[in-house]
Amino acid sequence: MMRNIRLVNLTFIIIIAFPLVISAIGIDVPATDPVYDFLKRLETRGIIKGFNDLTLPLTRDEIVNFLQIASQKADELSAIEKKILHEFLADYRYETERQLTEPDSISAPFYQKNYFRQATANLFSRQDAVEENHLLMYESGETFFWFDIGVRGRMDWKENHQKQMFSDRYLLRGALSKSLTFHTYFARFMKNGDPAFTEPYEEEIGNFSMVQPGGTVTFDILQTSLVFHQKYFNIGLYRQPVAWGASGTNNLILSKSAPLFSYIGFNTQFKGIKLSMIHGSLLNDSTHYRDISVQQRNRSKYIAAHRLDIPFFRGTTIVGFSEMVIYGDRGIDIAYMTPFGFYWPIGHALEDRDNTLMAVDFKTTFIKNITFYGSVLIDEMRFSELGKQWWANKHALQAGMRWSPNIATLPFDFQAEFTAVRPWTYSHKTLTTNYTHNSICLGFPYGANSQTWYFKIGTALSRRLTLTSEYLILKKGVDDSTHFWGGDATVSYELRDEQYDHATKWLMGDIETTNQLKVAGRYEIFNDFFIKAGINLYNTKLNNDQESYRFGFIETEINF
Repeated sequence: MMRNIRLVNLTFIIIIAFPLVISAIGIDVPATDPVYDFLKRLETRGIIKGFNDLTLPLTRDEIVNFLQIASQKADELSAIEKKILHEFLADYRYETERQLTEPDSISAPFYQKNYFRQATANLFSRQDAVEENHLLMYESGETFFWFDIGVRGRMDWKENHQKQMFSDRYLLRGALSKSLTFHTYFARFMKNGDPAFTEPYEEEIGNFSMVQPGGTVTFDILQTSLVFHQKYFNIGLYRQPVAWGASGTNNLILSKSAPLFSYIGFNTQFKGIKLSMIHGSLLNDSTHYRDISVQQRNRSKYIAAHRLDIPFFRGTTIVGFSEMVIYGDRGIDIAYMTPFGFYWPIGHALEDRDNTLMAVDFKTTFIKNITFYGSVLIDEMRFSELGKQWWANKHALQAGMRWSPNIATLPFDFQAEFTAVRPWTYSHKTLTTNYTHNSICLGFPYGANSQTWYFKIGTALSRRLTLTSEYLILKKGVDDSTHFWGGDATVSYELRDEQYDHATKWLMGDIETTNQLKVAGRYEIFNDFFIKAGINLYNTKLNNDQESYRFGFIETEINF
């Protein structure tokens, strides 16, 4: 294993040290950033073309290029859309200035006179088109550093139960000349409240939580990257959210809802064709248990994934081909380090010990104001069994559409989506080969043996005020005391009831039906000073049992 690690490190160092022509590429924009939703809207409306959000994250330079294209077509935007566009462009001020001026003319040392007094005034400003706050900053040509801090406070309630969360975050971003960019995001969380309120925060899922004296729970999150940029490719070390798929919210391939994992990443582009690869370390399903042997918890697990995105019809249609493999119980396998070729013949050459999945996804905007998208994921297939009820027809299908009109001068976005995932999809023989990280599925958030209808409506009543509403109908087969029905990826498919091997339907077992309505709003009181609030109505039915809950929250966030 040490030999393999040394080889990977040596390869990385050689690539960085090799003298090649460099071009500035930019820092990645987190896959959860709201700029992606705005660009999706502009794409659906035909303002921009070739926007590839099937593979996230994108870089700041890629984002600002699309924003600038939209700026050239400002006469096609509504008044609110123009204000939102100008606000995003202000946040990308550095990239815009770098394109328009000589690099050495850009200078913003953090120690300039009156800097801190101005920063305090900016915090309580309501001026539009102002760059995001930076507590400390230094810019000199192609070298820059930004240091930001932020705080959040949130209160949640569930019927008569309450919980509170406080968090502080620290973000350092920068570049050392054109070739090397980095970022580090560190956030600490502290929550307390009624023990009966057991539902975790989204940030808490998959993370290691510690119970402090008095019952307070603490956890933390680290995201980071160190990326080398060359004229023809990028290669780097990452720990950040990854999203592969057409849905954006409920991706079948790699979902933003999965816990973070660390990986080596590579991507290259030519005339809009993009090749991406990641090779990362995962936690096996036993890691979060403390009452089993260390040897079991330390069993190695890795993911290798690559995909090719190809644009068609002048960028109005993009098709992506993905291949993923999960393997473990051994050191890093160099055979899976190449971004080219196919994993499935490599898996055969390695004695078929690993879990290989493939997917195809697409989106198209050939009809103005409407985006159609879809995905097909294949975990296992046998041509002779296609269309039949063989248990190992482990497939998932997804289809959806987005409509982005202006209604009474207000920008609206409508999304409708259907997803069906057959039983045993994402599962495998062992805890080091199933499609999970720390027991949470890397793909579809609701797992296998499920079907969902998902609807979303969003609007901006002004540049500062946005509203969203989401409605989910989820049907999922649940395990019982006598059968595993393939809805839990952490359960080995060798535990299935073989009498159903040729009678496995799209939904198996007792069917639990969940209806969930979420309504939320966000208002920017001052620049980078937000207040958010929302409600969640939740109802679930299983056989003759029914449960209903009402959730709500209010949150404030300040970024310095």
